[in-house]
Amino acid sequence: DDTIGCVMTDPSESMKVLFEHLYKNGHRNIVYLHGERGKFITEARISALEKAAADPACSDVTLRLFPSRYYSIEGGYDSMKKLLAATPSDRPTAVIASDDYSAIGVMEAIRDEGLSVPNDISVVGFDGIEITQRSSLKLTTIRQDTKAIGEEAAKNLLAQISGEGNVPKTVKIPPQLILGESCKDLNQ
Repeated sequence: DDTIGCVMTDPSESMKVLFEHLYKNGHRNIVYLHGERGKFITEARISALEKAAADPACSDVTLRLFPSRYYSIEGGYDSMKKLLAATPSDRPTAVIASDDYSAIGVMEAIRDEGLSVPNDISVVGFDGIEITQRSSLKLTTIRQDTKAIGEEAAKNLLAQISGEGNVPKTVKIPPQLILGESCKDLNQ
């Protein structure tokens, strides 16, 4: 909506960064556990992933989409259990969770199936919530710079209030890849 200003982590660049990280680490069978279809953020992320996977240099990649729920450990867990049951002979090497809470559930489901993160399946998330960096297995994730988002939003709001910036605008903050221990380098 062009009438509403927005400050956010760039969803397209974020997914491109995650995809490139997985590809660089040898992952060719990737699943994205996405949130509700039709939402801007879901569609932007899916579009970016599909574009990255369509690059001729990545012709050996299989990218699958699998539904999940946003911000739900249980949703990530349930979706991963269903994914593993549906694809026993074609397990992904990596799963991109739509957010870090879902990633926690995904990792629990993988462990409950007797598999290992990252040795059997790598998991990456999105948000950079603190708990995922304090757990026994640190999550590889995109960190949203909430400080920069808040500062930019406040700056834009003050400009609109003072009359300096009457046109709402969308500002995209660059993503920050946080390397954890949940993504295996398959090239080694």
